[in-house]
Amino acid sequence: PVLREIPVLIITGIREQIAYLFPGEQVHPGFVAVDELVEKPVDPKFLLERVSALLKASEERKQQTS
Repeated sequence: PVLREIPVLIITGIREQIAYLFPGEQVHPGFVAVDELVEKPVDPKFLLERVSALLKASEERKQQTS
């Protein structure tokens, strides 16, 4: 439960072979939901923007539930 609020970002080069089709959608019930799925190669600036956006959204959700 403590880790439930942590945003999850996956960087992959093999999208077809993993259990996630779209961010936030689980295919396998034992896996955690994914907030963002990024395919390689990843531009570092883009990656930093996505991580910043995920952290900001996470903070906003925390403030709304507090």
